[in-house]
Amino acid sequence: ESMEVVLLDGSGSTDEYWGRAGLIYTWKVEDVSDLASPTIVASGTDMRQYEFSLNKTGEFRITLTVGDMGGLSASISHLISVNNVAPIAGATFDGLRMDDGALLRISDEQRWVVDASYSWDTDNDWPGLSYLWYLDGVPIAEGRRRTIDRPSDSTRTHTLALAVEDDDGALDWIEIRFGIAGTPSDPLAEKQQQGILATIIDSAGGSFNLTLWILLILLIGGFSGQQMQKRRASRGQKIPQWEQRRKPTKPQFDPFSEEDELPDAALFERLAQIAEEE
Repeated sequence: ESMEVVLLDGSGSTDEYWGRAGLIYTWKVEDVSDLASPTIVASGTDMRQYEFSLNKTGEFRITLTVGDMGGLSASISHLISVNNVAPIAGATFDGLRMDDGALLRISDEQRWVVDASYSWDTDNDWPGLSYLWYLDGVPIAEGRRRTIDRPSDSTRTHTLALAVEDDDGALDWIEIRFGIAGTPSDPLAEKQQQGILATIIDSAGGSFNLTLWILLILLIGGFSGQQMQKRRASRGQKIPQWEQRRKPTKPQFDPFSEEDELPDAALFERLAQIAEEE
């Protein structure tokens, strides 16, 4: 579908008796995809060629009927399909190009200009394109160039989307995320955090190695915790004490004690020792 035309040529038609002189050419165009649309008929002796416009989507049957001066005629038909070309959404936000999926850093203002003039479609559809703007999934404005207000929450990033639709219902869509400079939603702060994480991963030798290091630290920490729990539990138990045994004393022997009974030989030997000491 476009503003271009297709030139249909019936000048090759001829008559066995009348030749080409005096032939009448009748062109009939029917939109078979839309039976309610009117049938176009053009006729005349000078209508050897017909320009068919491609500015409408559909399937068309084009019939050429050639008649001579005697009232005889012959017809031929062809089907032509005209396909719509979908629009391509393109816009700027605060002067920055909106590439689908991009993260933009917007100036710290209360209002910004959004402009969809960079959207594209064929010449016949471009003037009739419709534009609808969405902030965080909610429609907020309609039109090619508009001014939108700043969101009330500057602590997080937001989404801005543009839907461009032509008169045939074909649609294109772009969506970006944006943060406001100098606020918690500033994309630079997010990139710095991502940079720190990337540095840690690189230092560990990659994300896989970093995962292994984390698992190792968790295992060491779990083992250390178990050991500390065992030590705490042991503090509540009584520690065994070593008792020194008393050295046995040498028994005092009384030769005249009735409790000690010795053999006669040992008794006489002991009595002799006592006599010598005296």
